Amino acid sequence: MQYSQRYLGAVVEVAQEENVHLRSQYKELQEKNLKIGKVMDGVESIMYQAMEEAQKQKEKAKAEIENVLKEKDQLAMDLSSMEMSFSDLFKWFEKQKEVIEGYWMNEESLKKCVEDYIVRI
Repeated sequence: MQYSQRYLGAVVEVAQEENVHLRSQYKELQEKNLKIGKVMDGVESIMYQAMEEAQKQKEKAKAEIENVLKEKDQLAMDLSSMEMSFSDLFKWFEKQKEVIEGYWMNEESLKKCVEDYIVRI
């Protein structure tokens, strides 16, 4: 089985054409791969930035919550203190009311005594 020169030349030519075609496809795929790699780098960078931003937002929200809770505790303490102050003030007014009522009673008693003395004289 001997192949003719013409047949072998045709086979070599077909193989060379296929080689050229495959090299062309390889080059295209390599370029696409590089482009996809660049796109992936960009996506990775964006994702990293988004994750960093999300972490910053989370930390900021946590700090704000802590501040709000501290403020709430302070307001609760202030309210309690104010309630005690109003309670003390109310008690003081009640005592003053009793003292004034005592003065009124003493005044009435003194007026009666004065009237009795005037009647006796």
